[in-house]
Amino acid sequence: MATPVSPSFSPSSPGSNISWPPSVTLPVQNPIDDAVSQSMSGMASMTDPTSNGTAAYTDSEFFLDSVIFKVEDTLFKVPKRGFLDSVAFFVPKFQDCQSENDIIYLDTVSKDEFRTLLRMLYPFKSPLEPQHDFTTKEWVTILELSTCWSMLNLRNMAISHLSSTTMTAVDRLVLGQKYSIPRWLTEGLTTLIREPKALPVDDDTTLSLSLDIDLKLKISSVRDSSRSLSGVLDDVDDWIESARQEFEQELDLPTLTSVQRLSLAQKYNVLEFLRPAYIELVERDEPLSDVEVTALGSKITAQICRVREYRIANMPHSRDFSVQEEVDLHFKEQLDSVTSASAIQRVLIAQKENVKEWLEPALVEVAQKHQLTNDDVGALGKDMILKLYRVREAVCATTWSETPVAMCAARVATEFIDEIVAVRAQAKKFIGTDEASEVIGLSFTSGLKQEAIEGMASSGS
Repeated sequence: MATPVSPSFSPSSPGSNISWPPSVTLPVQNPIDDAVSQSMSGMASMTDPTSNGTAAYTDSEFFLDSVIFKVEDTLFKVPKRGFLDSVAFFVPKFQDCQSENDIIYLDTVSKDEFRTLLRMLYPFKSPLEPQHDFTTKEWVTILELSTCWSMLNLRNMAISHLSSTTMTAVDRLVLGQKYSIPRWLTEGLTTLIREPKALPVDDDTTLSLSLDIDLKLKISSVRDSSRSLSGVLDDVDDWIESARQEFEQELDLPTLTSVQRLSLAQKYNVLEFLRPAYIELVERDEPLSDVEVTALGSKITAQICRVREYRIANMPHSRDFSVQEEVDLHFKEQLDSVTSASAIQRVLIAQKENVKEWLEPALVEVAQKHQLTNDDVGALGKDMILKLYRVREAVCATTWSETPVAMCAARVATEFIDEIVAVRAQAKKFIGTDEASEVIGLSFTSGLKQEAIEGMASSGS
């Protein structure tokens, strides 16, 4: 039996008794023929050196060109045919190769990710062996690489498989936006907006994905639009408790004395800081210490003592006695010289000076606003606004979960038109994606129609 000679054979191979170069050489077919080459079509012929020059034709199915890839520190040699679907990316690279030993370098993928793709393209196992069972994360890798390299059939296969798996709304939304799958984007947005509970701090995802903070804000804003706060504004204790839970870290500040806060309030000339400081000094049971008297000055000390005496004298006899009214009367000169600040401004000052007693009520007041605006986002930052949305949801739930899905989906199409249009524009690059998307989304579309019918029936329309 003849010993096969591989291209990697060298005369220094141990135990070799074959002269080099061999006396008979086989013609080498150019491996960078067009995607549909003669060798692939079975029409090319070559001389068989063992049969007196008789012509032999290459088999159309099992005469395969190979290609070598280098990914990180690893070489992969596989049949070329698995990558011929990538007309825009791989086929031009094949055409630039001069021989089968040329190496194609792939710098934007890890060797583990590439190996996952190869396992899908080349399942080199017999029918009797158990086939590789791809995990959801591996299917996402296949989706990512097939999208990057425009391997359209493989991309549609990955979309079809992942659509049948259990993915969270966050997973669908993030993957739909990242890999240009419009159906997943709208499904994810609609589901998140209809979620009965507030969006969690950590995204609900099985694939370790995370929502872009701008998209989180937009989703929270749309959810917030269905909420009516008018009936819960007087539930002060609920607002305070919710704010304390959500802003636990921000409110973890040292406690300042009432005199220290009065001094800071005078520095900023803010009515909402100054008046509560006077009231607290009047209402407290402990007498002013010598140090506090020195810090306050004789005039203010005298005014505080006068209001305290008046309070002690009148409280037992009058239910209508108001400490604030008396403070406003006796400290009229000081209070008339200061200005009022918005809740947003007070939050910023409280954060700057680390005054817990100012920060908490200011946060509650911002949370109770009719609507949180883009200006609020610019002033307080995106993370704080998201927390404020969660405070609002803790006190007053949205009504989207009770709204028919079709109506919610229509709102999504309006509010997120920029995101949807961008994803659709990218999806047009992938031939057949729209058709695959329609098939994949049939069950979701049916659900929309059914809930819309039920919603109209219940409303008597």
